[in-house]
Amino acid sequence: MDRHAVRRAERGRLHARRLRVRARGDTLELAYWPAIDHTNAATPVVYPLVSGIAAFKLEYLAQSGAWRDRWPLLGEDDVPRAVRLTLTIADGERIERWFALR
Repeated sequence: MDRHAVRRAERGRLHARRLRVRARGDTLELAYWPAIDHTNAATPVVYPLVSGIAAFKLEYLAQSGAWRDRWPLLGEDDVPRAVRLTLTIADGERIERWFALR
């Protein structure tokens, strides 16, 4: 969250957004919609994050402590405890980042 988002949150004006991280070809992209709910015709703004990606993987840490390759699972309402992002660069280097959600 940038400093402007923090200020908006302090004033009660922070709005939820829908984001998607995706691999398209050898590029990792961030797709951004201005609202969580959108019509099927809504087109996201897409930002390229990094190119030269050989593999991209997201995993979700369930409340049980098990890593899962998808979320949400049918009938499960819990938000994951964390998200793990693993990138493999074209030269074979592997980058792993964890994002705590709770």
